[in-house]
Amino acid sequence: MSMSLNLAEMVPNAIGMIAFDNDGQIIEAVGIGKERKEDVLQLQQVELDDEGFGLLEYDNIQVLIYKKEEKTVAVY
Repeated sequence: MSMSLNLAEMVPNAIGMIAFDNDGQIIEAVGIGKERKEDVLQLQQVELDDEGFGLLEYDNIQVLIYKKEEKTVAVY
């Protein structure tokens, strides 16, 4: 069962997304996320707030991170 996300509707300025589990296994990658799969290790290290949100900025790109239970979504 695919949970394909329509990024244009969710985040109008998004250029990509990576979804992965706690083991770093990629569940889905869209847009620039397909080219940034090696980012998963760094994304797993980002400190998240009590609600599971975090922000990473590098290479002039902002990455919004949300983790719930065993799954993480990073939107570029």
